[in-house]
Amino acid sequence: MEIYMADDKENLIEVVHMHGKVTWHEAYDTSVIQLGDDLKGLLVEEKIEKAGESYMLVGVVIRDFYYIYMELPEDVYRDNKSEIDDVIRSFEILR
Repeated sequence: MEIYMADDKENLIEVVHMHGKVTWHEAYDTSVIQLGDDLKGLLVEEKIEKAGESYMLVGVVIRDFYYIYMELPEDVYRDNKSEIDDVIRSFEILR
């Protein structure tokens, strides 16, 4: 699933299920975030430089095979953080 912010395809949030274990987050500091349906995920929030601009790398890994990922300009992330947090916290895995 892809979510576009302000109808801009550059500002993309991806929700993905992997067939193999998700490991990209192991290179970053993580914290635990509570999601829907009593799920917990590992949250990454890391400021990076890309093409001379500040970006936020944000991701959540859930049960090793699901993840939410975004790489957004820092100002877009900050301006929409409340809505982004709501999307992340509403994530559930249907059994």
